[in-house]
Amino acid sequence: MAGKDEEICESIQRDMPLFVSGRLSDEEMKDFIRHVKHCKSCQEELMTYDILEYGLKEKKTLTSPDAETVRLIRDYDFQGLMKKQLSDMEAKVRRKEKWERLSLLALGIANIAALAATALMLLEKW
Repeated sequence: MAGKDEEICESIQRDMPLFVSGRLSDEEMKDFIRHVKHCKSCQEELMTYDILEYGLKEKKTLTSPDAETVRLIRDYDFQGLMKKQLSDMEAKVRRKEKWERLSLLALGIANIAALAATALMLLEKW
């Protein structure tokens, strides 16, 4: 079983740059977050990635970072930064899923309204 776990961890660790840049699909993002939240090894790898990205290279360009992110970087709290990244990405995926469900609901309502209008027009002609 350890071999399967190692394969999953290797896959997750290869996806870390895609996670940080937000280029994973929603399903990949959910799988990534779910795994990293429960895998100490991958948490450590993500923190190492963050240290390199934020701490050493200082090439990470943040667009309007919130105060908490700035504090975490300033304090070199990479465990806190990793947890915040996971939480932020998880919230982003949830918001997107809620928006998609709301869009489908609105489309359904619009279709019902169109059918009702068509039925009324047919009744008037009948």
